[in-house]
Amino acid sequence: MVKLSTLLSETYVQDLQLGFKCEKIWVEPECLTERLASAFHRLRIRNLVSIPEGYDLTWTMFILEAAPSLEEIYMSAMDHPCEMQTDNEKRRELLYSEEKGVEWESPRSNFKHRRLTKLIIFGFGYYMVSHLRRVMKAAVNLKDVYLYDRVACIYCQYIPPKPSGLPWDKKLNSVQELLTQGIELPARIHFLTFSPEMDADHGERLQQTLCA
Repeated sequence: MVKLSTLLSETYVQDLQLGFKCEKIWVEPECLTERLASAFHRLRIRNLVSIPEGYDLTWTMFILEAAPSLEEIYMSAMDHPCEMQTDNEKRRELLYSEEKGVEWESPRSNFKHRRLTKLIIFGFGYYMVSHLRRVMKAAVNLKDVYLYDRVACIYCQYIPPKPSGLPWDKKLNSVQELLTQGIELPARIHFLTFSPEMDADHGERLQQTLCA
């Protein structure tokens, strides 16, 4: 296991990208320490790439809590068959864990963040709602949340894609209500799909996701 406070000790990261390769790489969530706070004090942009689908994302809050200057969060949750080991015997030989979820609970129940303004997620699914609400409650100046549909991998193009996780049509309103219920001055929520006309910054981060 790798603690980011150890890996990034004596650095001053401003733009952090962590690629999880669907299930092959993990970091250990940490409670706020002086070393972690020092490493993330200047962090402005966080991009978590290829997190396994369908699991609680609460553990990602530990980076938000340690980064008071964080302004933008990018995340992608998608399973790539081209990246994943599916042979059960090889999984046992290589000591793959079948527990892909990460448990972590913040000791700071009333945590507030003042600088975060944008949250962008590629591969949005219903299981993310509780985590999104937690971020929206903590980030009191959050302006926009962009939720993109599942993005197909160019290397998995011959494998039938999973059903889209993005709720369309009548379901949009109900999901938006779930996300904003009880939150004072909630952020604007945008439900989107990939297109050549998408925001340039989002497109650049998306390419990093597909090439990670």
